[in-house]
Amino acid sequence: QSGAIGLKDSLTNYNITSKYLSLIESDVLVNQLANCRGVQAFNWTPDDIRPSQLYVCKKWDLILVDSMTRQLSGTFEEVIA
Repeated sequence: QSGAIGLKDSLTNYNITSKYLSLIESDVLVNQLANCRGVQAFNWTPDDIRPSQLYVCKKWDLILVDSMTRQLSGTFEEVIA
């Protein structure tokens, strides 16, 4: 069974939680995600093993852990060109 051109039958999604980000680190990440607006793909590597590929992140949450630390959770969807 073949899918539409440019699409896979099964998308690769990564649910990522980055703990213990400084305020500056979390601000940079949230600004980058907001600038992409969940539609503009960006290069990202989910771990040190896989090569960088294009992903979008449509939804993320930022939680204040303490006065100097935040936690960012998001779902990254692989973009198939």
